[in-house]
Amino acid sequence: MTTEPKKQPKKPNRAGFRLSASRLSAVQALYEIEVAGAEPKVVLHSFINKRWREVTLQDPDSSPDEGDRAHLANPDPDYLTKLVEGFIAEKTRILGDLDSVLTGDWTAERLNVLMRMLLCIASFELIFEKDVPKRVLISEYTDLAHAFFEDNEAAFAAGILSALTAKFRPE
Repeated sequence: MTTEPKKQPKKPNRAGFRLSASRLSAVQALYEIEVAGAEPKVVLHSFINKRWREVTLQDPDSSPDEGDRAHLANPDPDYLTKLVEGFIAEKTRILGDLDSVLTGDWTAERLNVLMRMLLCIASFELIFEKDVPKRVLISEYTDLAHAFFEDNEAAFAAGILSALTAKFRPE
């Protein structure tokens, strides 16, 4: 009788997690740049070299010795840099494109800074990163909106993301 070797559990694809972490970091980095007036290169250096190292999360409702801890993926430094520097280089165009899908009296400048940065990074990827599937971008940025905002504001962001997608990725 031969014994079959035990199959190792399949490890998750960490590259996807690193891109998700890059999107979250890009929103946070641009927020810091906008609010604090910080230099983009300094903020990027901080995010790449100091933040996100050995970060773990635990359910805040559990005691310290119960439950698993979730290890967050570090952002991909190249993709994080591409998002932040790309937005900065295309800021005028992206803000104009964002204004074009806002309705009523809304403008990009009237949006909460965090909301504006989230929608700007999403716009940058929708316009310039055509190799990233639009359904991935909608899902990722909708999840970020829900992480940062209450349901009604997250729904507002989802509506703007849909309008941006219809404009830049109608296929």
